[in-house]
Amino acid sequence: MAKRGPKPKTQFPGPSVVFSSRMAPELKAELEKAAAARGGTLSDEIQRRLRRTFSDDEKIADNFGDSQTYMMMRTIALAVQWSGVGTAGLGNWLSDPAWFDNAVKTINRLLEAVRPEGDPRPNIKGPSPSDIDAVLAYTQDFVSSALWLEIQDADPSAPINKGTRYEHKLRLIKDEIGHVAARSKTGRDDLLKMADDLKRRKDPK
Repeated sequence: MAKRGPKPKTQFPGPSVVFSSRMAPELKAELEKAAAARGGTLSDEIQRRLRRTFSDDEKIADNFGDSQTYMMMRTIALAVQWSGVGTAGLGNWLSDPAWFDNAVKTINRLLEAVRPEGDPRPNIKGPSPSDIDAVLAYTQDFVSSALWLEIQDADPSAPINKGTRYEHKLRLIKDEIGHVAARSKTGRDDLLKMADDLKRRKDPK
């Protein structure tokens, strides 16, 4: 039996195992091309990309909740781009009233087209249908208003090593679209009033 050659050098030292797998020829060619560009081995390139997928999965989960929501957001982004057809289509949809309006309607239709089957009402026992509708309306108004308010209150100049991950997200959002968030005129007093109105509905006394 012929002796094996020396173990190839790797950028990932430490224990390793042999892993055999099948893949499409064009994918292997792309991996070999990328490995050559880095001056590394095919094994290193595969390992590097596999490692990155775990990191990317964590980032997706942190920013979007899960991979399906992430892909839906990408689909919505495509819908926004395509919805510019027939409008002025100049600049950005966030600053073009016609494009913005068309984008909102397009996004709604996009989501309605894939609405899950079944009763959309929450499975809550006890409250009347009108009370459930009131809670849902409150939730929708409160979430949208509170989120814009938190973005408005974020401080992009805060030290990078201060604050929670959620606060960091808000800072990044404000730094990029703070001018958009400023359009929301709901204040904290308005949020408190929403909560009080709902409380009075639940307890008229």
